Amino acid sequence: MLGKLNLEPIFNYLQNTSLYKIFFTSIICIVTIFMIALIYVGVDNFEKVMMIIDHPTTSEELDKELEDNIKRNLKINILLSRVLDETESDRATLFKFHNGKSGLNGVAFLFYSASHQQIAIGTSNSITDLQEIHLSIDPVGLQKLLEKKCYLTTSNTTNLLLRNIMNKVGTKLDIKCPVYANNYLIGFISISYTRRQEVDSSVIDILKDYTKKMERLSDDL
Repeated sequence: MLGKLNLEPIFNYLQNTSLYKIFFTSIICIVTIFMIALIYVGVDNFEKVMMIIDHPTTSEELDKELEDNIKRNLKINILLSRVLDETESDRATLFKFHNGKSGLNGVAFLFYSASHQQIAIGTSNSITDLQEIHLSIDPVGLQKLLEKKCYLTTSNTTNLLLRNIMNKVGTKLDIKCPVYANNYLIGFISISYTRRQEVDSSVIDILKDYTKKMERLSDDL
């Protein structure tokens, strides 16, 4: 009858070889990478990342995602075009709140950025200049959005940071109205004018109406 196999000499030998050191170092590196990934994407989304790793996206899924994305952008742009026409503004822009990487539930918002924009003939596109605007620039105005109110800003505002942004894109008058989804503020629609600083009060009513329509598209935002 064979005696018990003694593996201790084998383990002792491996510990003194470079192969063992490489294996042990590799394990440490893998654990470190996963810990960094967990911190970077957040606990809430780590499982989603692992699902993507375990279930790679197929070409059919990519095609469907592209098709859905095109339809989503088309719906938003059509709505913004109607806002532009009915308010006779120079730009109609959808802004979304985010944390610098993505707008995730449970993550404090730090910025807002323009995601979609429609412009009148002869007006320049300003969407690339309206990215990652820090919330600290206009806290008073954003508080009004949280109270589900619209607010108006002119290029003569005493808020110098906001004035600089408006001057950079050539805006004389800007009106913002909040967009909510499931009672959470997710963004706002802004209409801006490059040649006038006064509008009729009916313009705000039109914008309010379209923010409600945008909210009905909240699953597409």
